[in-house]
Amino acid sequence: MSRLVDLASPEGQSLLVEVKQDDIFYHPCIEQVFSKQISRRNCALQSAAILLNAFYLATLSPASSHTNGSTDIPKCTAAGQLPFAEERMLEAKGARDVTSLEKVDARGATLDEMCRIMAAHGCQAERHYATESSVESFREKCKSALGTSHGGVIVNYHMATLGQGTFGGHHSPLGAYHPREDRFLLWDTWPDTQVCWARTDDLFRAMDTVDTQSNASRGFCIVYNCTYPEQQTGH
Repeated sequence: MSRLVDLASPEGQSLLVEVKQDDIFYHPCIEQVFSKQISRRNCALQSAAILLNAFYLATLSPASSHTNGSTDIPKCTAAGQLPFAEERMLEAKGARDVTSLEKVDARGATLDEMCRIMAAHGCQAERHYATESSVESFREKCKSALGTSHGGVIVNYHMATLGQGTFGGHHSPLGAYHPREDRFLLWDTWPDTQVCWARTDDLFRAMDTVDTQSNASRGFCIVYNCTYPEQQTGH
């Protein structure tokens, strides 16, 4: 199997069917709310909006039964107008203190800024630099987050290092983990590349690169227990 497997390919669809059947490390609501970023530098804002919309949709959906006995992960259904969008992610009071749309338009957002934006929306956001983590720790933390409807992951990585052309630093959410293939489903928000399955070691290697804006390594943000949108934003 190739290093990156497009979700739309027969192999990618087969992996998706298998994780849906297991229903352990899969957040179905992300698939329902996913869309590509509009602005070329808004990957962090769009990734944050996707996760918050997924959490919101999960609160509206009844839980389903699973082969492992869990009833936590919901059966997500369409919810009409969703409360979060990339261009409005900095409207929350605390988010305005992190950065501005003008700064994001000029240089994007760092891992630390993205995690702080999630925290401003009432989330428990855990920032993990790749240089302070490991492949094993990354895998286990992501599996734990993806195993519940109130957990999620956003990765900050270097696209060219992962094998996505010549593009640079980027943020995108993860939506599933396939244990046998040791791959994560990367809901890639970049307009010019595909949603794909990435090997865990390849993804970690792409995070273990230096962000010249922060002079720190890239990494990942584990997100839990976000406040309901209507409580946080008034929408």
